[in-house]
Formats: sequence, structure tokens, C-alpha cells
Amino acid sequence: DLFQKLKAEIPNEVFVVRNLSTYIYEMNNEKAPFTDIRVRKALNLALDRSIITDKVLNQGQTPTYVFTPPYIHEGDKIAQPAYSKESMAQRNEQAIKLLEEAGFSKANPLKFTLLYNTNENHKKVAIAAASIWKANTKGLVDVQLENQEWKTYLDTRRQGKYDVARAGWSADYNQATTFTNYFLSNSSNNTAKYKSAAYDAAMAESYKATDAAGRAAAYAKAEAILAEDAPIVPVYNYVNPRLVKTYVKGY
Repeated sequence: DLFQKLKAEIPNEVFVVRNLSTYIYEMNNEKAPFTDIRVRKALNLALDRSIITDKVLNQGQTPTYVFTPPYIHEGDKIAQPAYSKESMAQRNEQAIKLLEEAGFSKANPLKFTLLYNTNENHKKVAIAAASIWKANTKGLVDVQLENQEWKTYLDTRRQGKYDVARAGWSADYNQATTFTNYFLSNSSNNTAKYKSAAYDAAMAESYKATDAAGRAAAYAKAEAILAEDAPIVPVYNYVNPRLVKTYVKGY
């Protein structure tokens, strides 16, 4: 909450470094209506990430529409999906059309619970996301919020007893596989219950590649498949905001 004040008062002591971490909303791909790709795509289209990064958090976070940060090692060929370049008006129009095709209306909105672990920032982001989805679809989306303590929240996700859940992933090492392996069909991290033979095959290609360019192309292919299938809603890449005294050198 003090970030902007500190940035104004002591700008030469405020450092913001982009992180190899991604904040996402996972949809339960084994639970209706999220088994319907139209619903998943609509939620991706209608979420205005810039409101969350620039107004809710406002510390230099960057909106993203893919899971793997493209600035990770061998992630340089990963491209943001085409819809990320469209205006919000265009995206909202498409989202409304998809939701209506899937059978939703103002009288029968898409209702779901958004789960997050107890944390003030997660709460702020969830409140904003719920409001943005409702406004941008003209009332076709109605979100209820639910928070759980960490251990309960993890258990709920693992058991698939949720609709949509806040999640995040931080790199264990500076290489794209720390992200791309997450959504393999047999991954224990894959609590979105996403299963795609095409995604698994793209990742298998990466293991057969003989150089960095071949691996990077395979990771980009996997991310493109993930974006097309829309099992998650990527939101933003984290930053590390730090106060560093001017006498600290080499930081």
C-alpha cells in the first residue's frame, strides 16, 4: 500500500525486478461448464488484466496471456495469443457471443465460485476479477468468492472440488520446462485437470530436440496449444519490489 508513496519520496531506493513467476486462475477442466471451451475462452477474453496490474497492484506487474514467461531461458519463441492485441471492446463482444452460444443469459448467468487462499492481495485481485468479468459480459457472469487457509486450499485443488481457483507458479530454475511440464497430462501439479495429447506431444518434441532453437520452438508450440485450449486464465507476471539503500552496491 505504501509503494507509490515510497516511489515518489525515495525513487532512487525503490527497485522493481521482474520475476519468473505467473499468477493464474485455473478452471476445473473436468467440471461443467468448464468442460465447454466456449466458457473457458470467454473468461480469458473478458478479463482486463491491465486493470489488475495497473490499478489494483500497481507495482510494475505485467499482464500476460500465456503461462510460461517468454523472458525465461529458451522461452523466447513463445508468443502472446492474437486476442491479447485486440481492444477490450472487441474481446468483450466475442466473450458475450461465446457465453450466449453456450446457453447463458442475464436470466441464466454463468455462476461459479472463485477460490483463493487467504491473503489480502489475492482477495483484492479476486474482487477485481469478479467485477471485471461481470461488467465486461454485461451481467452474463456472476462470481462468488471463497477463501480458504493454505493447506485446505491446496487439498481442495488437488481433489478437484472447485470451480475456478487462484494459482501461481514460480520457476525452480531458469529454463522453460519448469513451467511447460506443469500441464503435462501426468503432472501432479496439473490441478486444472487439463489433458491434451497434442500438448504432451509438443513437449515430447522438446526432449528430442538437439539444440536450444529446437527446444524453444517446441515450448512455443506447447504454449500455443495451451492458449488455444484455454484451460487457465493467465493474469500477470510477478515482480519483486525491494527497498535498497544507495550505499548497497552491485544490486
